[in-house]
Amino acid sequence: MITALCLSLALAVQSPTPAPADPKAIETAVAELSAAFGKDGTPAARAEAIQKHVGAVDGRVIELVAKGLADKEATVVTAAVDALGHMRHPSALDALQGYLRREKKKLADDTALLPQVFKAIGRHGSASSIDLLKDDPFDQRAYAAAQARIMSLGNIRATAAVEALVDLSKLVGPNRMDGLRNDFRVALAQLTGQDLGPESSAWQKWWQDNKKTFQVQKEAPKLDGILQRQWQRYWGLGEKPEGAGEGGRKRRDKGGESGGESGGGAGKRGG
Repeated sequence: MITALCLSLALAVQSPTPAPADPKAIETAVAELSAAFGKDGTPAARAEAIQKHVGAVDGRVIELVAKGLADKEATVVTAAVDALGHMRHPSALDALQGYLRREKKKLADDTALLPQVFKAIGRHGSASSIDLLKDDPFDQRAYAAAQARIMSLGNIRATAAVEALVDLSKLVGPNRMDGLRNDFRVALAQLTGQDLGPESSAWQKWWQDNKKTFQVQKEAPKLDGILQRQWQRYWGLGEKPEGAGEGGRKRRDKGGESGGESGGGAGKRGG
């Protein structure tokens, strides 16, 4: 069991709330994104501009980045999803949530993009995303999508997220749990500060006994050993950036790895 003392050693998935972006950087981002999305812009230019200006967290920049969600080119859509996941701003989360609602049927057939959308939403750690993440868990049966739902719920520090995870474990059932056991374990440990192992029945019993009084702590715990490494590996925590661009940075995000299995994370869109 993880002790309460570990609660002070939190490793947050979300980036710290950014300082206001430099006005010049914002103006540059707006100008370059506007040009990239203009009549002479190419898909490569749009994707590059989105990646370049992910650090310019401003409503006008986010509005332009979000245009990439409607692009016909998969590389642009993927870049927009990833950028919006890293831009700590309510408008970025609104854009991702709206995209998931609008394109639910289309995304259900896209085994590469849907996990990325879930993960980008999960990065914001907002309780407003719980219903979306727990809704219709069998709309796509790919492991990566299920893993992204689970790990994203584990990043929302709200008691309702624990309940959602326990409910999902009941829906998945023991016969479908094999590839997801450790993901549920890591996500629930991240929220509760306890490790009850990979068996869903143990977590369900614990929740039945404690749900009336349990409250998720504000600070995330530092998990024991392999669980902490799996959490960090999924979210790409502690990895050095490959390089930097004006107004943003390039990240190495090896998300989707947990317990040796691969899932979501940035990559080419399929479907």
